[in-house]
Amino acid sequence: MTVLPTLMVSSLLALGQAVNPPVAQNPNPDLRPIQQGQRGRGLNQKPGPNAPIQELQEVFDAFALVQAQRILQLDDEQYGRFFPKMSRVYQLRRGHGQARMRLVNEIRRLYAGPQRGTDAQLADAVGRLDDLEGRFVTDMRALRLAVDEVLTPRQRAGLRFFEEDMERQKIDFITRSRQGGGLSPALH
Repeated sequence: MTVLPTLMVSSLLALGQAVNPPVAQNPNPDLRPIQQGQRGRGLNQKPGPNAPIQELQEVFDAFALVQAQRILQLDDEQYGRFFPKMSRVYQLRRGHGQARMRLVNEIRRLYAGPQRGTDAQLADAVGRLDDLEGRFVTDMRALRLAVDEVLTPRQRAGLRFFEEDMERQKIDFITRSRQGGGLSPALH
């Protein structure tokens, strides 16, 4: 790994701007940006068992961005273009997950809560969830195309495998971190 990606990730995390694009670039109004105080820790700090899932995801996504350079064999110039685009992919995924969870919880309360909602309220909430899912697919497709423009066909193929591997490792990392069992060796 070269010095450039390490400095980029460290700087972004230290400034509290880890992988979030400016609000003006967020095409989906349901995906609210993370507030300044909610941002992740640096890669060299271990999140504890009480760390919020969002924080754990941000730490792991930053780790994945650094690993991508090595795995995909990106040169510094290519990585400089790849990093912000892939950062937006990760930010969109996290934001979508949060917005989706809020809507699913709202639907759950309307469906079976102590003060059940009307059919009209349920239809409205389900419609908003369906709209959110549709916008997510559209926004993700656009971001994917932007990332792919930076990569060779071999790197694009490698990115698909890399992301599957990273998602499995992220689940393991979050599970172990939440259980207080320590981090995987790759994150030390």
